[in-house]
Amino acid sequence: MLGLALASAALGRPDAAAQADPAARCDAGDAEGCLELGLQRAEAGDAAGRVTAYHRACELGHALACNDLGTYFQGGEGVAQSDSKALQSYRRACDGGFALGCFNLAWMITEGRGTVANPTLGAAVYRRACEEGEGLGCTNLAVAFRDGRGVPIDFARARTYAERGCDAGAVEGCEVLAFLLVDGHGGPVELRRAAGLLARACDAELRGSCDELARLRAGGLAPGDGGAGLRHLEGVCLRGEGWACWLAGVGLDRRGERERAEAAYAQACERGHATACAHLAERREDERDALRARACELGLQRACDDEDDDE
Repeated sequence: MLGLALASAALGRPDAAAQADPAARCDAGDAEGCLELGLQRAEAGDAAGRVTAYHRACELGHALACNDLGTYFQGGEGVAQSDSKALQSYRRACDGGFALGCFNLAWMITEGRGTVANPTLGAAVYRRACEEGEGLGCTNLAVAFRDGRGVPIDFARARTYAERGCDAGAVEGCEVLAFLLVDGHGGPVELRRAAGLLARACDAELRGSCDELARLRAGGLAPGDGGAGLRHLEGVCLRGEGWACWLAGVGLDRRGERERAEAAYAQACERGHATACAHLAERREDERDALRARACELGLQRACDDEDDDE
């Protein structure tokens, strides 16, 4: 009996050479060994070999390997492109507790890749990714609440989830939150805070954040403007820039100059700034329907929803 016990122990402990060989470990059912083997094959330029090794690791329950396998199927890297197989791999990664896998799964479901598009289910899976600590999941859930995709429009929740995404390290979440703060969606306009978030996103080379930060600074509404001030912003507005008219209106509102602010919002709306049209609709009851219709035509979904609610 003692001999058999020792033999069993010996069989369960490969020698040092075998332990150092990822291929042998993978053959013995070690998921980490398969993952290491995949990395070795990738470094050797063997994309197909990498996929084979990652597939084995995924079969052995390695959630990270399942996620990466999904990206290979999705992009056709070392294997025939297949959205349906990518979806299956992401689902296994998510079920295995890998939050990024849940994010990827949610994106596939929302966009209808490898399955019928289901934004409602996609939002639920984004929520799961967020709850498990994936900042990108929080960010896309914020966008869903902002745009009403799969969930009712709720700007306050959009702010909450964008902030969670930003705090979790997703600079895209910082950008989404910044724009909500600039537009005053889901809470008060907070330009100084927005500027800080935009600077962070701009440092990560998110072009839209760089542009918006420059606009805020041009109007003296964020640090680093070089003393341009509201007067400069109003001048830019007069040259036909709708974004400048909108920001001038926000700045004038903050100074308590309601009439001038309303005039700036009207100019912004005329120049195609959808949020300005919607904002103006809240101030001009006699023009509310026309202004909402204009905002809807310009692509602001919440204005379209407001129109439907009034019918």
